[in-house]
Amino acid sequence: MNQAERIVSSGWRDAASTACASGYQVEDQGAGNFCLRPGASIQARQHQALARLQTELSAVSAPAAAFMIHDVLLLGNGFIVSTQNGLVRESRYLTNNVERRVELSLRDEPVMLDDSVTWIVAGNASSRNNYWHWFAQILPAVLHCRDYATTLGKYNIGVVTEPLKDWQVESLLVMGIARGLIVEINQFQNAQAKTCLYSSFLSGFSVFSNNRYRKEISDTFIRWAGAPDVADVKVAISRRDTKKRRLLNEDLLHTALEADGFHIVTGGTMSLREQIQTFHAASVIVAPHGAGSTNVLFGRPGARYVELAQLSYPNSGPLSLCKTSEMLAWIDLFEDDGMGQSTDGWTVSTEVVRDTIADAESLLS
Repeated sequence: MNQAERIVSSGWRDAASTACASGYQVEDQGAGNFCLRPGASIQARQHQALARLQTELSAVSAPAAAFMIHDVLLLGNGFIVSTQNGLVRESRYLTNNVERRVELSLRDEPVMLDDSVTWIVAGNASSRNNYWHWFAQILPAVLHCRDYATTLGKYNIGVVTEPLKDWQVESLLVMGIARGLIVEINQFQNAQAKTCLYSSFLSGFSVFSNNRYRKEISDTFIRWAGAPDVADVKVAISRRDTKKRRLLNEDLLHTALEADGFHIVTGGTMSLREQIQTFHAASVIVAPHGAGSTNVLFGRPGARYVELAQLSYPNSGPLSLCKTSEMLAWIDLFEDDGMGQSTDGWTVSTEVVRDTIADAESLLS
């Protein structure tokens, strides 16, 4: 039996985060005063999806655990982690073609990580350059593991992650991770480490958790960006920088919103600092569901967030960050082609969106 076969045969199909119930735990702080309000689109059919979102966002996640693992093999394809005690892995997105993923990750010679460093696993199958997964899962996992390392008297800390974009490297530097202690491995690589720390924030179990590390990230980056103290702009997010889930009548919507005093921004064309400054200065944010609306994490308490979503793809990701920023949230759900993430494109009603914004703004007076 070769190495790939041994890894796959060691319980992959039923694997979960080893020792997830023990280790250094952090509680979900709950929804607090968060409330997801219905937009003007919500009718009987949309209400069923709204109710599911409201239930999901009000639920309290089980405590997340950080734990230490020894003699570790990290596989770059989806960050499968193999240890003497079995497998540690993200619980979602890797259910298909696991054997091939493992095989590809073992193609190159292993990267041997410094034994004097305690390495934090800082990647999962979803995080590859995805803005939401990075801020909502990866960075909280890094902080969680670093806190645990401190309780163990370990201060020489590095991270092992996937190939990063410049903004991701910049964000790790903001969090105090030195560039020389960031190791990037790709899907054809693996790395061996004597000691690693792993947080279950990397899994799908706490994905909508309002944990204290999200708050720490929000506060840290707002200070770093020098974000203004006054919320005096209205912002609408464009998805022109992506081909996924295209909003087909975006130009029509933006023309109407510009007439109402909105500034149109495209997150992918802005620096990390500019995004944080812009969204912290916003009194109202309107956005089609997507990674760009992750910036609500840096919003101001009491500001308004209006999310536009497909009826076939209601998702709590960005909305869950409003629990941390204490923004007030509305959602409009629009009929689409029923293909969810794979849609060929969808549309919104400009008048419905404007009615929802009017409702949100009426609470500002």
